[in-house]
Amino acid sequence: MAFSISLFVLAILSMKYESFFTDDTTIRNVLIGALSGVLLYAVFFFGKLMLLFLHSPLVQEISALYSIVGPSTWWHYIVLFFIIVPGEELFWRGFIQKRLVLYFHSSRKGIFLASILYASAHFYSNSTLLIVAAFVAGIFWGILYQWKKNIWLNIVSHLVFDLLLLIVLPL
Repeated sequence: MAFSISLFVLAILSMKYESFFTDDTTIRNVLIGALSGVLLYAVFFFGKLMLLFLHSPLVQEISALYSIVGPSTWWHYIVLFFIIVPGEELFWRGFIQKRLVLYFHSSRKGIFLASILYASAHFYSNSTLLIVAAFVAGIFWGILYQWKKNIWLNIVSHLVFDLLLLIVLPL
């Protein structure tokens, strides 16, 4: 609950102190957002296949990870889809990444550093797999945000990814 409240506050502060890229919000671009969520899920799916192929001990960590991040009651789903997903995109990509890109005058540095910070926010989980997954997803969504300049596409991408990963086709 504390995570949801803090992310809600960060999202509100992000909206108060930052203007977001929202150019060109069309059905085509929303579809790009949805397809990018499917693509990121595919990356994670193949990542799990690689772990299985390599007989990695991280495979056991996947089940434990679902108990940490997976919704278990009806209100968890509400919070996930209406606070956590939009809040993470507004704060990490729309606020932190945007400012780092401007500060360093470099999209690559900004995306990389924002992704490192996003991954570091997952240290509390004590899960190497979640930290690596957050970094990979942060890079992916950071590139999407920098490419399309539209926070709504990132929110759609993140929603589709979480729907697939946590509800429709859990790994």
